[in-house]
Amino acid sequence: MPFLMELSFLTLFVEVDTIMLESNEGGAEMNKREAYGKLVEDARKFYQEQDESSFLMPLDETFGVCKEINLYTYWQGRGYAETTPEIKYLLVGQDWGNPYSAPKTFQDRIRQIISGKDLPYISDEKKMDSGFQTDKNLIELFRHLGYEIAQQQYDELFFTNFCLGYRRKESSRGMKKELMNNDRERFRELCIILQPKNILCLGRMSFECVYKALVKGSRIPYKGYMKYIEEHPQIKADPAYGGGVIYPLAHCGSLGIRNRPLEQQIKDWKWVGETSMQ
Repeated sequence: MPFLMELSFLTLFVEVDTIMLESNEGGAEMNKREAYGKLVEDARKFYQEQDESSFLMPLDETFGVCKEINLYTYWQGRGYAETTPEIKYLLVGQDWGNPYSAPKTFQDRIRQIISGKDLPYISDEKKMDSGFQTDKNLIELFRHLGYEIAQQQYDELFFTNFCLGYRRKESSRGMKKELMNNDRERFRELCIILQPKNILCLGRMSFECVYKALVKGSRIPYKGYMKYIEEHPQIKADPAYGGGVIYPLAHCGSLGIRNRPLEQQIKDWKWVGETSMQ
């Protein structure tokens, strides 16, 4: 009889412990969901308060209210708040650019996606209707990590830009780190929420901003960025931000591939794939 009572108590303890665990996990998911929503709203308000002479602006109202942290998140990461999945790869670009620099057909599809329609971010890989060389090359580079991102969405991928504002002008030049660092705390908060295992930084400015935001000591550890990429450094974010591995990578846009051709960049991404699987 005492044995049966002890067994019953043990069973009850395990059941209660399981319920508490499930409750805690549910609470964590709810906290992530709420934190992400607040972060999106905070970024929106910050750029809405910028005057019309500033380099950056909020997403134009004609596109609708962006429910993600960045337009890039509608490519990979869309609906994160609904399921709060584990993020294996967080891609961090510099900034999205000017929304009106994209072809009109792409602008119209972005408006439809923001309105809630389940459409792919890229509708035709061959025609590359987003109009950005970066997007075309990213499709190729992600293949070397095992993903077909042209029209497929993956729960474990999340795309954003470090700078969460949008350019008023269509020029690809003019971005400064001081402007990007206005979003440093928001980027840190995003990493606290996502806890990404691997952080892929597109280009020198993106890497330096990510490094300063997530690594203690934060002294940029190189003189030449391309040489630094080839050294395959092992960099980890502070545990508070998930402790993920930070990868310095060349930008894969038209200017970036002049400095580091796509063939070399493919080798870099293959190395990322090999090391992140270990």
